[in-house]
Amino acid sequence: MFSRRLLILSSAALALTSLAGCNKATDMLNPPALHVDRAYVKLAANPDAPSALYFTVHGGASDTKLLNVLIDSALRYEMHESVTSGGMSDMKKLEYAVIPAGKDVAFKPGGMHVMVWGISKSAIAANKMPVIFVFQNGDRIEFDAQFVKPGADAGAAMAHDGMAMGNEVMGNEAQ
Repeated sequence: MFSRRLLILSSAALALTSLAGCNKATDMLNPPALHVDRAYVKLAANPDAPSALYFTVHGGASDTKLLNVLIDSALRYEMHESVTSGGMSDMKKLEYAVIPAGKDVAFKPGGMHVMVWGISKSAIAANKMPVIFVFQNGDRIEFDAQFVKPGADAGAAMAHDGMAMGNEVMGNEAQ
């Protein structure tokens, strides 16, 4: 009786191990796609001051770098990173951001972000700003960043249902 239970338990363990191997094989056949979501612009209280663009990049099947963002509806934009040294906060310009395979990289307040100067009034009136994310691997992903007014919570903009993947836009039609 004991050996029969042992045989049943062993068979069940072997079956589970085989299924786990199948999931890994399936993951290898369907690697994650590089995409961007949760993009929003926190508008500055003073229209002459720069606003900040925040978003999340989800790494694809291989490592890449975010080389640039292109914003036609702004006069100037730069990728920056907030750094603290000796108790003092400062910003440094980023030439690129490393996007590891399968990992999320958040551009968020207090970390990496894009400073944006001179946003067009028509973009603000439309409550969206098309942004093109340019990657080292050749992908160019377009995504509409929503605007968040000064003092407002970014939660509504981040709950945005669109997700841009690869070279196309899904659920967030960009103009």
